[in-house]
Amino acid sequence: MKKRSNVIFTTFLAAALAIGMGACASDEKSASGPESKKAPESKAAPAATQPMAQGTVEVQPAAQDMKRQQDEEAARQKRAELDKVKLEEASKAAVAAALAPEKLEKVYFDFDKYEIGQAYRAPLERNAASLKDHADAKVVVEGHCDERGTEEYNLALGERRAMAVKTFLVSLGVKEGQLYTISYGEERPAVNGHDEKAWSQNRRVQFSQE
Repeated sequence: MKKRSNVIFTTFLAAALAIGMGACASDEKSASGPESKKAPESKAAPAATQPMAQGTVEVQPAAQDMKRQQDEEAARQKRAELDKVKLEEASKAAVAAALAPEKLEKVYFDFDKYEIGQAYRAPLERNAASLKDHADAKVVVEGHCDERGTEEYNLALGERRAMAVKTFLVSLGVKEGQLYTISYGEERPAVNGHDEKAWSQNRRVQFSQE
């Protein structure tokens, strides 16, 4: 009877151990199953997205710096252009002041004539030298007449006198673009009077600033 009880106890103990080992094996299989792989992936996700967020934040300041540099460069170029224009205007004013067109020598003409007399070729040569020394200066060549003749005739005669002088200066090397002609006819006499002494001073070509 005692021997049978020992056999039963031994059998029961073996069964309990088998059940315990089966439970451990089941736990290990569950731990190594498909669901065990999801946890590492879900934990790694935030780390993967963080560098992208940092990169996005850094791009905006770089774009702003580039835009600011472009604006500053555009402003510098605009200031440089304005300074250049002012310098050119100042240079032209200085050239015009140095030339003093009204001091260029006058040319006088015979009655009803527009040909340049031999006596005035040397003065025009000196005028040409001054004009070539101041190649940026613009000068008006004015044609004038005495009071005799109609207004229309004298305007045409004054224009022919101005053109004759301009053509002569250009033949001496003066740039044509420096010279502009105009006729005042009898409108602007140099000397008031109604005799040959006054008339001879009014039949002329003189120079003025454009």
